[in-house]
Amino acid sequence: MTAEDITREVFRNVHGGWKVLFYVFVVIETAIFLYGFIRLYKKYKKGKKDPINRIDKPISRLFKPFKGWDTYHQLQPGDRWTFIAHTAVVVGMILLFLGTVILTIETDFIRPIDKKFGTDLSFFWGTFYLIFSLIMELAGIAVIAGLIYLARRRRSGIDRLDYARKDGREQSETRKKWPGEDKIFLSFLFVTTMLGFILEGVRIVADKFPDFEAVSFIGLGLAHFFNLFLTPESAEVLYVVLWWTHFIITAVIVAFLPYTKAMHIVIDFISIATVDENSAKRLPKQDPAASAAGYNTINDFSWRDLVSLDACTKCGRCHVSCPAGTVGQPLSPRDLILDLRTHAATTLGTPEWTQRNQTNGNGSEQALIMVEDGQSPIILADTIWSCTTCRACVTHCPVGIEHVPLIVQMRRRMVEEGDIDAGIQGVLEKVGKYGNSFGKSNRMRTKWAKDAKLTIKDARKEEVEYLWFVGDFASFDARAIEDTQLLAKVFDQAGVNFGLLHDGEKTAGNDIRRVGEEGLFETLVEDNLASMEGATFSKIVTTDPHTLNTLRNEYPDFQSDFIEKPQESILHYTQLLWNLVESGKLQIKKKFSGTVTYHDPCYLGRYIQEYEAPRNLITALGFDLIDMPRCRENSFCCGAGGGMIWKEGETTGDRPANNRIEEALQLNVSKFVVSCPKDKVMFGDAVKVAGSDMEVVDITKLIFDALEINESPKE
Repeated sequence: MTAEDITREVFRNVHGGWKVLFYVFVVIETAIFLYGFIRLYKKYKKGKKDPINRIDKPISRLFKPFKGWDTYHQLQPGDRWTFIAHTAVVVGMILLFLGTVILTIETDFIRPIDKKFGTDLSFFWGTFYLIFSLIMELAGIAVIAGLIYLARRRRSGIDRLDYARKDGREQSETRKKWPGEDKIFLSFLFVTTMLGFILEGVRIVADKFPDFEAVSFIGLGLAHFFNLFLTPESAEVLYVVLWWTHFIITAVIVAFLPYTKAMHIVIDFISIATVDENSAKRLPKQDPAASAAGYNTINDFSWRDLVSLDACTKCGRCHVSCPAGTVGQPLSPRDLILDLRTHAATTLGTPEWTQRNQTNGNGSEQALIMVEDGQSPIILADTIWSCTTCRACVTHCPVGIEHVPLIVQMRRRMVEEGDIDAGIQGVLEKVGKYGNSFGKSNRMRTKWAKDAKLTIKDARKEEVEYLWFVGDFASFDARAIEDTQLLAKVFDQAGVNFGLLHDGEKTAGNDIRRVGEEGLFETLVEDNLASMEGATFSKIVTTDPHTLNTLRNEYPDFQSDFIEKPQESILHYTQLLWNLVESGKLQIKKKFSGTVTYHDPCYLGRYIQEYEAPRNLITALGFDLIDMPRCRENSFCCGAGGGMIWKEGETTGDRPANNRIEEALQLNVSKFVVSCPKDKVMFGDAVKVAGSDMEVVDITKLIFDALEINESPKE
């Protein structure tokens, strides 16, 4: 046997009119697919220009999800294997598709060229054929194994896959069909892949078991089974029947891909390749040319927004990681995206949809957005106002959907039209008048220093290394002020050359922006940058992680040179403290014992990616640190973010902080350590609700006690 004999015939017993019929079907299949794809393209083209550059690093974005795959399993047990199963199916299908492409090139281009011009370009034989067959075998196994795992998983009753709503509204008829559609799609993939193996086995029987087919070990095993009741002659007949069956099923899958959930297989790659790596960390500015703020109709969405809606795989990772939905509030990021997707698919291009008040199914008045005349609401206002902007949904979405920016865009319009909680509205008025969320004169911003008899430099008058941006809660809230005073003493003990803006500091505006008040946010940025321009400093240290995020990730959009290298020069106080301890400038004199747990703030963790500095400080103090089950990237929000700490209206369900404290109490620790003044407030209240004596303590207090600082103030 020569190397040229190690091959197989592509169109085995398919000749003449049958071969013509095959190509007719291919043309029809391709036309149906392209028509569906063009329809999607036209829909996306109707979206507005996206304010962010989405095409500068498509390759690095495309492969980024695979770098962090190990975190997926932390959401729910088994998620690691789920990711592996999905990857096996996707990679396997890609390889099988590439195999089809290779056969098309060989059969429809290379061989006709060889025949017409007498060239010798054909490659589908010998070593290439053996390697090709082995890869296709492994790809088929990956697909089958992955599908079996995923099918068993769906039968296990995982709640995030049943599409139950979090807002209490009745399931639509379309939504009720989704589980069945998912099963049909999985079944089609399974059947067509299994038919490929069966075809292989029947062909090997018809060829009387050539030795080189050993590389197709699954097909060879099936061939030995089929050989019990098939002759080579009957195998030839059966092969033709199965070949056409396999082709028709595959053609149907491909043709109708753009019309089904399965299209996400293609759209996902576009979504991932165009994802904003700073999504939610850096919100887009309001379009100055827009007639109104934010989003109110589907026509306000950008092209990338529309792509991301179609990219949703309904996997439910955002659904189970959302703190609001977890405690019974009416927000599910998954439901939000799917409701918007259905709305976009059925109404884009119809007359404008408007916002107005209607009565929901419970009989209470709700402000509704994107409501068709005379129809049911698309999104409830309560859903939008449940979001804490914790970024868990964005972090855990495997296909790059950016839920938080969409929610903020909707809030912008609602704020503009006055559809806002009274408590949040009151805070916005205070910030607009006084520059802080407590409604106090800004001259009182450093009263905490005077009360502690601390003299702190004014960075506008004296050159300092660190400008300390204290923030509202650390400056005004009685429950956080003590930690602020202690931190000043710790800085002084370490010889840190620091100063304040004093009454020149206003709230940085991170949560003001995420509430949806873009105009007020931009005013705050302008005022704070003006104060900073009058100060002399080289670095910034913040108390509040929310402040840290907006200074580091958003202020440079307004004045790029306000500080050099913001990602390195703007620090959270725990980062600075750890640098001081590590360098020996802070000497820990007292070691502690006991077991504690630590809460990762959303804005220090998922937004800034700082997980180690606080933990290093805690363990350096001698404590045994036990992480909560939901920690680091999967930390559970306290519920304060996105302005929700200011909310006065009734909240459906429990509060995230209460849920978090219940989790901590299961660890039997003496201290619940925090590194955010809002966390100190939220969890302090939650501990009281739980009736526990567990101490909620800021890292600052622990460091101060360990340094055994002389309380006599320096004059």
